[in-house]
Amino acid sequence: MGIRARQRRHAGARAWQRAHRGRPALGRDSAGTALGVCLKHALTLAACALGGAGFAALHIPLPWMLGSLFVMAALRLGPRTGSTPRRGRFAGQWIVGTALGLQFTPPVLGAVASVGGWLLLIAASAPLLAWVGSALLRRWCALDAGTAWFASMPGGAMEMSVLAERAGARVDRVAIAQSLRVLIVVVTLPPLFVLLGVHGSDSWQVSGALLAWPAMAGLLAANAALGWLAARAGIPNAWVLAPLFGAALAAGAGGLDGHLPLPAVDAAQVLIGAALGARFDRSMLTGAPRFVAAVVMSNAVALALCVLLAWAVAAASGLALPTLVLAGAPGGISEMALTAGNLGLGTPVVVAAHVMRVVLVVLSAGPMHARVIARNS
Repeated sequence: MGIRARQRRHAGARAWQRAHRGRPALGRDSAGTALGVCLKHALTLAACALGGAGFAALHIPLPWMLGSLFVMAALRLGPRTGSTPRRGRFAGQWIVGTALGLQFTPPVLGAVASVGGWLLLIAASAPLLAWVGSALLRRWCALDAGTAWFASMPGGAMEMSVLAERAGARVDRVAIAQSLRVLIVVVTLPPLFVLLGVHGSDSWQVSGALLAWPAMAGLLAANAALGWLAARAGIPNAWVLAPLFGAALAAGAGGLDGHLPLPAVDAAQVLIGAALGARFDRSMLTGAPRFVAAVVMSNAVALALCVLLAWAVAAASGLALPTLVLAGAPGGISEMALTAGNLGLGTPVVVAAHVMRVVLVVLSAGPMHARVIARNS
């Protein structure tokens, strides 16, 4: 990444932080000492873990993430006492990315490659979803074309905020919309699938023994270094993608065969759920209620379009419809992959489709705005 590109990225990151200045930064406590901050983090995460355990006892899908999310959201919207480590979500993504990558053994890689064309078609729907969503946002809450476009593109909040800053769009609206998009998908699809009785045992599912502790420690250490380097290089979703590719390379080459301990993956889900729940804020919901309502409705339309596309691809390819819905849903990689694993669906298929979409979104969002959206607005 060149100096100018890095400067633009840092400027966009600062703008994204300014857009979130209305809520306390994760992990900061202006009133206490470092010990007090650590204690507050520990108590918050303990409460989130209890929420996850409660959801697990009730057999709610994706319990550790959703339980943690709802507890954290209640703390943020109620007494505003919740506080999590700033890097907590990265730690969770590091573990989840490693766990997902270990599923890409040679047989799984071959099976996923055989349906790669269909997955690319699913991934390529992202600009269509963004175009429909941006048109709805412009109609319902009078946004400018650039803000509506980057708010609707199913990419990461940071990445889309950086692109919005470069295009002169409203970064605060883009950041809010991107956060709400992931939250809406996460709290909608898993419960809906359970209500509909969706559960499977696709041939993509991998079962194996627990990874040997020396190999596990080495892999996690290597993936931590990869995640750090990828984040420093400005790669989108670095703490998911870099560990995922590191573990997949090791598993695909036949060097590793096994999985991480389930409690470690559950703890990672608690960290991710807490970070998602921390995005709830009173000012977000009360400062622009019309915009929030428009984002909710446009995401409902996007989910409906995802289901229609998944149905068409399932009919043509023979792949499982629920798996394709998760593959095309505008949620995050880790969230949708964990949902697939929880429901016994095709986790590697979901992961592969979302990785493709990340690449396509990063490559196309900015140029499409400059050449199509901005010119026609």
